[in-house]
Amino acid sequence: MALEKRALKAAIDIAQTFRIECSQAAIIHRSNNIVVRLKPSPVVAKISNSEHSAPYFSLEMDVCRFLANTDAPSMHPSSLAPQEVHHRNGFAITLWEFVEGHHREDFCNATALNLLNSLHRRLSSYPGKIPYFLDKPIGCLKALEASSIAMAGLSRQDRSLLTRFLADEIQKFQTKHLNVQVLHGDTQARNLLWVSESKAVWLDFESVCLGPREWDYVKMVGTEPVEGADAELQNELSTLVSACVSTWCWQKAHREPEVQEAAAYHLNRVKEKFRS
Repeated sequence: MALEKRALKAAIDIAQTFRIECSQAAIIHRSNNIVVRLKPSPVVAKISNSEHSAPYFSLEMDVCRFLANTDAPSMHPSSLAPQEVHHRNGFAITLWEFVEGHHREDFCNATALNLLNSLHRRLSSYPGKIPYFLDKPIGCLKALEASSIAMAGLSRQDRSLLTRFLADEIQKFQTKHLNVQVLHGDTQARNLLWVSESKAVWLDFESVCLGPREWDYVKMVGTEPVEGADAELQNELSTLVSACVSTWCWQKAHREPEVQEAAAYHLNRVKEKFRS
């Protein structure tokens, strides 16, 4: 609660700085970041309590500024404040246009895939520097190798298994020829906001990366066939994604039971790959 109160205060301070009308600040989402609606203005503040997030927030802002000048189905930075990362009381903060909508758990349909393909086409001409998709798996491998990073509930044997798997897969993909393009990087259901039955916008571009489009498909539909995709590559990337998700979740396993369940589920997928 203390963190949420500080985040709300920081959001209100930013609103006052840029003379954004805000008679009520309300948290509308919390996961890795805290999202605050600045009512009655059509603005939301995205807040991180880690300065390590600032480079990701900056890249996200730059990509979304670019997309806002296209017809891409993506969130837009707010025009009521400088479109950059702001800093207040130890928080990194960005401001975005508020969009009324809802999330769907069954979003993996033809419309959603069309929206993703449309986003890919617009992203293909983004001129800025983008991290490679393997940066995330490499980061997970470093976390597993670092004895100072606790992963409560993960046995030494399973930690070793994840470490070996990631090391082998990273080496394999580093030498594999891949057709790459700019991707969203985190195409989960919670990152697609539906404003009608047929219209939606993509949120959260912190994980934008350069990689094969199958990387985005895997995070959206798993190993379900996608027209025009490389099914074998999609299957290989699916297990790599599970290794990354499992590693991340084991670091957060002290949180919600759902995180613990996800950690175990994705670890078992990696084990199945070893046994096959």
